[in-house]
Amino acid sequence: MTRLPTDHSVYYNSRRVFLDQTRTAWFAPAGKIRVDMGPKFRDWLQAQGCEISGLPFGTAQGLVTDRVGVAPGYQWLEFEDDALATMFQLKWA
Repeated sequence: MTRLPTDHSVYYNSRRVFLDQTRTAWFAPAGKIRVDMGPKFRDWLQAQGCEISGLPFGTAQGLVTDRVGVAPGYQWLEFEDDALATMFQLKWA
């Protein structure tokens, strides 16, 4: 099992690409976020063999979460397959 921190550039790069790819889904004409991207981001990560671990989803208890529902520095990207973790790091480094 491999754990990657969510306060690292690999996480921020992957999140940026995800949000860029789904930009039309989360921006309303008035510039307000219209879709909760947390579950969609988690599905996107699962397709790459990754789960978010640490604090349970939605229970950040006073912690600031980003627009995809992750508390950077308090949660981790967790991979059961080390090869998938390596590919994720190489892809989003």
